[in-house]
Amino acid sequence: MSIAHNNREAIVEQFNLSSPEDDKVISECQEVCRVYNITPINLFYKWEALQFNASSKAAVSPHFNMDAVGALKAQMQRELAATSSMKKQARGGPPQRFGPGAQRPRQTLTGMANKAVSGAASSGGLKGLSAVKQESGASAGGQAAVQFVDLTPKDASRESGSSWIGVWTKLRVDRYMFESLNERGNALDGMLDELALVIKEHYNLDDISDPSLSTEGTVTTVGRIAEDWESASTSDLKLLPATMVIEPSRGTGSGVRVPLRFADDVRVRGAPKGAGGIGVFPGAVVGLRGKNGGGDWFLVEEMLAMPPLKPPVKSSIPSAAPSMAIACGPYTAAADLDFKPWKNLLSRLIAERPKVVLLIGPFIDLNHGQMRDGNIDKSLDEMFEDIFLNPIVREFLATCSDSTVLLLPSVLDAISSYAVFPQAPFELGAHHPRIHLLANPSTFSLNGTTIAASSVDVLFHLGKQEHFFEIPEASDEAPPSGDEVKSDPTARRCRHLLQQRSFYPIYPVPPEVSNHVNLDLTHRRALKTDDSAGVAREIFITPSQLWQFCKMVDSTLFINPGQVMKGSYALGQLGQTLDFELKKLD
Repeated sequence: MSIAHNNREAIVEQFNLSSPEDDKVISECQEVCRVYNITPINLFYKWEALQFNASSKAAVSPHFNMDAVGALKAQMQRELAATSSMKKQARGGPPQRFGPGAQRPRQTLTGMANKAVSGAASSGGLKGLSAVKQESGASAGGQAAVQFVDLTPKDASRESGSSWIGVWTKLRVDRYMFESLNERGNALDGMLDELALVIKEHYNLDDISDPSLSTEGTVTTVGRIAEDWESASTSDLKLLPATMVIEPSRGTGSGVRVPLRFADDVRVRGAPKGAGGIGVFPGAVVGLRGKNGGGDWFLVEEMLAMPPLKPPVKSSIPSAAPSMAIACGPYTAAADLDFKPWKNLLSRLIAERPKVVLLIGPFIDLNHGQMRDGNIDKSLDEMFEDIFLNPIVREFLATCSDSTVLLLPSVLDAISSYAVFPQAPFELGAHHPRIHLLANPSTFSLNGTTIAASSVDVLFHLGKQEHFFEIPEASDEAPPSGDEVKSDPTARRCRHLLQQRSFYPIYPVPPEVSNHVNLDLTHRRALKTDDSAGVAREIFITPSQLWQFCKMVDSTLFINPGQVMKGSYALGQLGQTLDFELKKLD
């Protein structure tokens, strides 16, 4: 089947053109798609934008006919001319200043990446480059080669239709901020149905009941914990039992929220041994056993904790254990843009020569006072080039000829084109072969060691939202735990990320931190912390403003490297035994 035929079918479907009189309109649309090299779906988006343009409503026909095609072609020509003018201005114009009222620019960074690499090559900095993945297992100097494999799901496309029947499309991939209420509802339902199946299989449940239906006997339901905003006080900062509701999926209970009441002798089943209870928060998926006697609320007699992930197992043992450094922004003090902490870190990295360096944003923080006031004298891409890219290429990579640098962005990064979470990688274009650009969040492996990493401070957010029920265990058969969860809230919150199978399990995002997350649930596949077999990652990197730590939680090593501006980073060894420690900058 030809491309033209496929385009014709797509145009007919998108614009609902079915009558014989529409043949000329369809042919004209095919020609527009060919000339402007766009797909029918993108042509339809442009038509929608033209309709919603306030200045054009009076001039554009509400029906898609030849007049509408003409108006659409004229608008596309104006956009093309404006884009060409902006490119010319960017090549020859003066440095821009960005103040509080300025729009966030879209950065491609391609030119500066090429310039940094070519500059390093001219100074001899690219001599002796080794491939990141080497079959021999050795590199220059006799040290271990680093085998990098990106494990981040590639199907982070938007969902269409009912998520429980697995209808997936690749429409609008990476077209962020196009999320509709229906898409978000389908994504939430899909996440809930997947976790409900995990609970059903783990606890050998025959059925999952609707909590809104009156029952005489005890039933089991699964849903998402939420807060009844009408009952909650505006001064309440945390979730409280009196305002909790359970929200089942639309397939189980039509999505109707049911208030919860807790029996005096309520117990927990499936919590780690010694936990002393269970923690919940808005968005947490839990199983509940109890009954609805009158239809107004559900009486909880037993809470079922989310089952743990399968422990990670190494498929092969590397020939050597490469060293790895982990650092997280901000990289400059709050009072200036001198980036002295970053320069100190770079000097330390050159001296320590780790095989892998993971740098996590924000690199140029939008919330920095100098940035908000517009007190900068160069463009954002020039700042990133001068402060980060050039020193990484010309100083660190030129000195450490077989090291690898991983760059992971932040929602608060001024140089990122995507201000939502999940977040696409930086757009460096052609860049240094030993610099890898990661999505946020990201999962990858280094010499067979699986790693999950994100820049969102989810632990701090969980600490503000979690309510811990101090209740006894329903049986003595609790899963073992390597730490005392009751006395260690940090370990308990780390465990939430594993059990809920999500980099950000809180929903909705707390209003006071919503601009730090900008959660886009229609890319929910990119939020999964486990692999397709339900196996946990060996290392989980979760930067936080909380006190830095390295902590083993359920066979996964959690690392909070702290912030470079506070003089903290992490350094350790990968391999069969993971050995990391927190380091201080001078």
